[in-house]
Amino acid sequence: MLHYWGEERSSALASHHLVVLDIGRTHGWLVAMHYDVQQRELAHANHDHNLAGLDVAALTLANNKLFLLAPQPAPTIPSAKRPALSEFPSSPRKKPHTQASGHCFRCGAHGHLPADCTADVTSAGKPVAALASNAKSKHALTTHSGKHFCFNWATHSSCTFGAACRNAHACSLCGDSSHGAGSCKVRG
Repeated sequence: MLHYWGEERSSALASHHLVVLDIGRTHGWLVAMHYDVQQRELAHANHDHNLAGLDVAALTLANNKLFLLAPQPAPTIPSAKRPALSEFPSSPRKKPHTQASGHCFRCGAHGHLPADCTADVTSAGKPVAALASNAKSKHALTTHSGKHFCFNWATHSSCTFGAACRNAHACSLCGDSSHGAGSCKVRG
C-alpha cells in the first residue's frame, strides 16, 4: 500500500484495521466484516474517502443490515391463551360426528360412538372399557386401572408425546399395546 498509494493512504488503512478490530470486539465479527468491506469499497470508488477514523453512520448501516438479514424468531403465543378462531379464517372446521358414521372404540362396531355404546364385550371378546367420567369428551375411555386411553394412539397407533404421554397407549378393544382401537383386527 505504501509503495503504490503513499504514506497518508497507507497509515489510514492501518488505522482502519484497528477500527475494524475494535468493532469486532464490540459488535461481533460479522458487523466488523460488513463495515470493513463497505469502507474499502468506498475508498476504492472515491480516493478522497478517509479510512482513518470510525464512520458511525457506516457502522450503523452494517449493524442494521445484519439485523435485517438475520432470521427472526416467530412470534410466540402464550400457552395459557389460545388465539381466537377469527384469527384463522381459512382453517378447516371439525365435522360433527353423526351416529351413522361413528366408529366405537369401546366395542369395535360402526354406527355409534362410545358414549352411545350398549355392548358388554368388545369385538375381541374382552369386557368393554369404562367411560371416563372426568374427561372433557363424553366418549373418552379408561383402562381397568382408571388411566385414560390416548385418543391419538387409538386413532393413529402413534402419539407425538411418545413415552411422555400421560394416557394409555393400548388398544381399548383387545388390550394389545402395539396398535390402537382404530386399527384393531382382532375379532372374538
